[in-house]
Amino acid sequence: MKTAIALALTLFFAILAIYTDSPWSVSLFEFAILTLAALWTLRFAIRPAPLRLHPALIPLAAICLLGALQLLTGTTIGRWDTANALLRSFTYCAAFALALQCGAIPEARARFLQSLVYFGFAFSACAAIGYLSDPAKIFGVFDPPYPGIFLGPFSNKDHYASFIQLLLPIALYEALTSKRLLILNAVIAAIMFSSVIQGASRAGSFLVVAETLLILFLAHRRKPAATRGVIRGFFIPLAAIAALTLSIGWARLWERAQESDPYQSRRQILMSCFDMVRAKPLTGFGLGTFESAYPRFARFDEGELLTHAHNDWVESAVEGGIPLTLLFLAAALLSAPALWRSIWGIGVLSVLTHSLIDFPMHRPAIALWLYVLAGFACGARFTKALPADHSR
Repeated sequence: MKTAIALALTLFFAILAIYTDSPWSVSLFEFAILTLAALWTLRFAIRPAPLRLHPALIPLAAICLLGALQLLTGTTIGRWDTANALLRSFTYCAAFALALQCGAIPEARARFLQSLVYFGFAFSACAAIGYLSDPAKIFGVFDPPYPGIFLGPFSNKDHYASFIQLLLPIALYEALTSKRLLILNAVIAAIMFSSVIQGASRAGSFLVVAETLLILFLAHRRKPAATRGVIRGFFIPLAAIAALTLSIGWARLWERAQESDPYQSRRQILMSCFDMVRAKPLTGFGLGTFESAYPRFARFDEGELLTHAHNDWVESAVEGGIPLTLLFLAAALLSAPALWRSIWGIGVLSVLTHSLIDFPMHRPAIALWLYVLAGFACGARFTKALPADHSR
């Protein structure tokens, strides 16, 4: 239970500090995760307990090995960048392993998910209010370190949407499985949903709608008698709050949807990335080196330094060759059944889909949340499912 609490606090810190480009925020949560892993290993050595393992750990460990080989063989064009990326990969692997152990404990898993829902409620509500009051400030209150339009601590609306994509299925799941807190959790889910619409992320808005419909469908299909009344009651607050915020944010989303070719520049970037993969298909340029390697292959110049490919899957092939992309795909496929069964873990699959047209996985805070949630979902396979109404 203590490990689950520490993981939750680390996640909260990581996402609240995402506004800064300074490496200190990432270094702090890396230190926290690796310290937790070391303490858990020490406790396990002193007092052995059941050790939960999952096949997804194999490709995750192999990703770390691939980065180490790039450093040892000198195939990376930037040793410092690759060393930092290797440390992050090891941190994600450790976070997944820790979450795997915690996820096997029903009480720890239930309280962990509940804490994420309440955090998400406060986060999305403050983000929406701050965006309406003064979008040039973080949460409408704090001066940012650089100019921009902020939704909470996010200056990128697509990354905000990706974060909510992880949280929304949990809130929906809690609403559909806890009759006592149905209205509260439905309101929380509605606020999360509507804040994404308010931010006017095209892909994010489509995916949160798809998540909502899919989760309601799966819940009803698995237990139609138990969920029929719950779903009817759920739609009342969902419709009310979503309609309120849609009236504020829908116009901007609709305006952005009318753009003739919104992904023209991203398509050019993608073609350049394919050239990079063809240049080094097996070894890549080195983990974390996309920014340094890209200029030589750029097909156009927007006058700004390009830091990411706007496609996490292709960027992985650029940095680690096709083998790295296959390792990420293997980890996703091995985790997918547990994520699908859990229902609340579907957000992880949603973000992996969003990664085809953006780079949320290259925002360390979002990636950390994804790995931890995947670990909790995979850990649930070691215990019996929670009852239909797990009222707290």
